[in-house]
Amino acid sequence: MHFFFVFKKKNHYEKVSPHLISNTSDLLKSSSQCSFMSCSQTFSELIPSTSFDMHTPKPTQNDVIFPNLSTLPGGYSMVEFALKNFHVPSNPRKRRRIQHPIQSPLLRHGPNDINRTVRQAFIAIMRFMGDHAMSRGQTDVDCLYYLLKHMNKNRALIDEIMCQIIKQLTDNKSAKQDSMQLGWKLLAIVLNYFIPSENLRPYFIKYLNDNIIQNEKLVQLCLNHYEQTLKYGGRKNMPSKVEIDLLAASGRHGGKRQIFLLPGGVPLTLKTTPSTVIADCLNLACEQLHMSNSLEYDEYSIFIISTSENPSRLLNPSEYLFDILSECVESKMTDYYLIIKRMLWFNIPMTFDNNDNSEMFIDFMYHQLVPELFEGTMIAIKDNHISDDLMRQLALMAALYYRASNKIGLPSMREVKHLLPATVLKSKNIRPQVWTTTVHEELYSSVEAMTIMEAKLKFLTVIQTSSLFGVTFFPAQSVDDASIRSPCIIGISKNGILFLDTDTRETLFSIPYNDVVSIRRRQNAIDVKYGSLNQPRHIQCQVDRAQDLVALAGRYLSFIGRSLASALERKTDSQQFHRPGSTSCNDPISTIL
Repeated sequence: MHFFFVFKKKNHYEKVSPHLISNTSDLLKSSSQCSFMSCSQTFSELIPSTSFDMHTPKPTQNDVIFPNLSTLPGGYSMVEFALKNFHVPSNPRKRRRIQHPIQSPLLRHGPNDINRTVRQAFIAIMRFMGDHAMSRGQTDVDCLYYLLKHMNKNRALIDEIMCQIIKQLTDNKSAKQDSMQLGWKLLAIVLNYFIPSENLRPYFIKYLNDNIIQNEKLVQLCLNHYEQTLKYGGRKNMPSKVEIDLLAASGRHGGKRQIFLLPGGVPLTLKTTPSTVIADCLNLACEQLHMSNSLEYDEYSIFIISTSENPSRLLNPSEYLFDILSECVESKMTDYYLIIKRMLWFNIPMTFDNNDNSEMFIDFMYHQLVPELFEGTMIAIKDNHISDDLMRQLALMAALYYRASNKIGLPSMREVKHLLPATVLKSKNIRPQVWTTTVHEELYSSVEAMTIMEAKLKFLTVIQTSSLFGVTFFPAQSVDDASIRSPCIIGISKNGILFLDTDTRETLFSIPYNDVVSIRRRQNAIDVKYGSLNQPRHIQCQVDRAQDLVALAGRYLSFIGRSLASALERKTDSQQFHRPGSTSCNDPISTIL
């Protein structure tokens, strides 16, 4: 999907001399064939122009995103921008044609102490494009690194260097055949990290759109990188020399194949680029897994874990993958893995297509849920008694797991013990021989004749019928509510917050999200306010993984808010989202602090 930005256009522009317009047009031409002026006078006497800040801009309310590229309104040409913001000669007849880089900044609103940096930046651009000879031992990687380093160090240079690159791309008549392609490649790389200020932005986008026919692939890449940086803020870390070398060598295909691990240790290889964020990785993964419901994409997350003492971390969807990888290199962490897991269980029950395209997704879900079955976290045992129906269900899943493991024959009594959930084994009335017989009966009846994939698919179908399926559990040491036995288990699901008995998983108390006023984390504790907004009730819990609990609850609230807001928008664009059960407008994510 492509985007462009529409800006309000002024009703009129000041009249200027045709000679000045001609001069400024020359300023935009490539230095391989344009005129350069050595003068200090500017347009300040002729065209009033307020100063503007140059910085890495963020999206504003004036930026309107549309799903398709189209032509911007009339005006906003780079010549128009140059008239207002470039240094120009006082006398067009005093111009002299030279073949050297610029000696002063193009923009007249920047700092006064950057002349040398500006000159060196322009030389770096020309060298990268092949329009200027490299110094001894210098490479295009060095040129690129110089530009990014100084743009990051001095944000006032962002617009200046953007304009310099555009200057070299305009009417480029370089003797080097690939000069233009190298220039667009350079701009695409830079846009991974920085975008123009709001002052330059509409002219910049107009320039890209005007050139998309001649250089469609590279200009479209520039637009894509621009949109990504505008949305996510750009890369946070300077690229390593290795990364820049990769970018410079491979251009628009610059990237790497990154391995992610699915539950069960199954590798999933995704093609990533320096502009890829974690949300992109998840979308690519879901597509490769042939998920039929795109609404489920937001229910997955990526963790980075290490076999050393480094703690595991849940990655934010807006983080840049290459920033994360560079941090691993800087911290000398080599034993890390990127793990994809399903975190939210909102769109359940799951549906599967029993075909070759679904096998990887079935394996994914199977290997994530099997450990949860054996831990017994989702098995609720009422009054310390296992009903016949529950016993039959658990025996069926044990038989399915045995078949999915490609075991031959019938499991022994000792093997059956390892096929049952931990909570069942703790039960006082467990009868090993009865369990073994029941598992054998399930194998005989239908399971033994299944293929491995059929057994996994049936396992996933059965486990979804568990009363606590889709609940994530957090051990709580204490709860300051006399009606809730401590210690207990806190469960987070799409329906709200559950307080469960540690051994039986019976529900002691529950708080639906409609009643949640706020959830706050205080070190290893959480404070939950619920009920009336004016007179809320309060529960404090001691939880080791308090941060993870609050983050997960926040994601559910955010997911619910987006779903409801989307439904409301379909009814009317003017409606605002209201938290369910509340009479005041309340963004659900704001309840998580």
